[in-house]
Amino acid sequence: MHPRSPYATAPPDFAALAEAYPQKLARFVKRGERHGASIDFQDADATRALSETLLLHDFGVTAIQRDDRLCPPIPNRANYVLWLQDVLNESVQPLQPGDTAASPLLALSTESAAAGSADANDEDANVERPSKRARVAEEVESTRETAAGQEEGESVRILDVGTGASAIYALLGCALDARWRFTCTDIDAESIEHARSILHHPANKALRLASRVELQLRRPEQPLLPVGPDAAHVATMCNPPFYSSAAEMQESADFKQQGPSAVCRGTDGEMITQGGEEAFVGRMIDESCEAGRAENVVWFTSMLGKFSSVGAVVNKLRKQEIRNYALTEFVQGRTRRWAVAWSHQAYRLPDHLARPSAPSLARVLAESNSRSRVLPAAEEHTPRTVMAALQADLAQMGHVLQIDAASQDDDAASTLFARLDSEAWTRGARRARAKALKEGRSLDAPSASAEPLLCLRCSAQWAQARREPKSAAEASATQDADDEAEKQAPAQEAQPAGGDTDMRSDPAQPQEGGAPTPRPVRVVVEWTFGCEKQRAAFAACAESLLRRLEEGRKQA
Repeated sequence: MHPRSPYATAPPDFAALAEAYPQKLARFVKRGERHGASIDFQDADATRALSETLLLHDFGVTAIQRDDRLCPPIPNRANYVLWLQDVLNESVQPLQPGDTAASPLLALSTESAAAGSADANDEDANVERPSKRARVAEEVESTRETAAGQEEGESVRILDVGTGASAIYALLGCALDARWRFTCTDIDAESIEHARSILHHPANKALRLASRVELQLRRPEQPLLPVGPDAAHVATMCNPPFYSSAAEMQESADFKQQGPSAVCRGTDGEMITQGGEEAFVGRMIDESCEAGRAENVVWFTSMLGKFSSVGAVVNKLRKQEIRNYALTEFVQGRTRRWAVAWSHQAYRLPDHLARPSAPSLARVLAESNSRSRVLPAAEEHTPRTVMAALQADLAQMGHVLQIDAASQDDDAASTLFARLDSEAWTRGARRARAKALKEGRSLDAPSASAEPLLCLRCSAQWAQARREPKSAAEASATQDADDEAEKQAPAQEAQPAGGDTDMRSDPAQPQEGGAPTPRPVRVVVEWTFGCEKQRAAFAACAESLLRRLEEGRKQA
């Protein structure tokens, strides 16, 4: 479950929801002495009532669900939207001359368009109103005026391919971020019209859904991804039809009847497509490579309902020579879903977002965008002093266009961002600078190119001190564990300042006399921007920077 989800700390409280919404939900909630309140997820009416209740209670959206169309599970769909928020937030734009800080493609919103909107239209007596939004992030406290006062110039547009009758991603996206706008497509005219009725519902007026969401009816033979002057979107979303045939769908339904899985009711068009979801997403991949589309969208994304589709989609990406992709896994109770994102642009995602630690995905992960070292413990060295040494090394290169050192409040972690416009880390470049310095002349600084060669995020934090192994066997086992941890952990430990505190190690503990005990420091260099052909250059640059830090520590 995504940590920002309103359901991250606890699942929905069915008893409390039944009490708050007696007309809508109470009759579907069963109470037992052993397991408390529950809902029969095999009852389509119950799941539909629950989805409507959660949308209203937690997101301030009134959305009546049709009984002949797919009913979206809200926690799962919210996970996808929140993950896409992270993708846009972690897509760091290249530093430009005069920049004082690195900025994301779209920072996480500190305001929610949903907050306060659930009680916006008291004149609608037929709509039950919640007393408050439950379990939302504490920092998200805004009123409905957030969306009403949002300027168009501050917005981003998302393309939802196959939006369905609920237009669920548009509803959640607009509720969670007042800057989001949507283009929603579907080939089902009835679904489009029902989605339109949700957008224009008087209870949703405060969210301005009717003006923020554009619905487009498409024909099956038309491309999935539109082209033209209005085709630019920061990202796409999609929940493709799972099945390749009615027989496959029936087989899945028979299997689900053996356990407590939720009922799945929808039209054939929503659930079946030739070749199944892997063929559908494969078609999106092919279209994304075409001129006029690759440059119009930063991140193409899609959800996947079957694990077998993940490998097939990754193979398709690799066949198209797309190496810049990310995977994630959504877990909600007994249900697992996956999502894939890919880009033809130069934004690079950190490993903790693009390379999940699930062992089942190890063989299909993209290449790592980070390099790391653990520097041995030394007196008077902290993550801040180590980062200062790294910043000095970057500054001496002369070819660094801009360095942004993130502000820090303590010595536990330190982060900086840098832009390089030439291979200034190579030995030849260093020798040329040393020669120029000896001769009393300066090298010409490179002009700012349209795009940098590389952009980096460098971070340092305390690493766990290690004890010496007692035997060769223990040493070997420790090394094996470290090797595995190195594959999974570096980027997770490379959070920028202000990130989750559990990504930082504890500061050095003071000795008996009050001086801090020396501890090792982990340094991570992440690739944040650059085209794929510069991957080797990133590796060489990162290794050079880390090696020089190691040499400097040894000399110290």
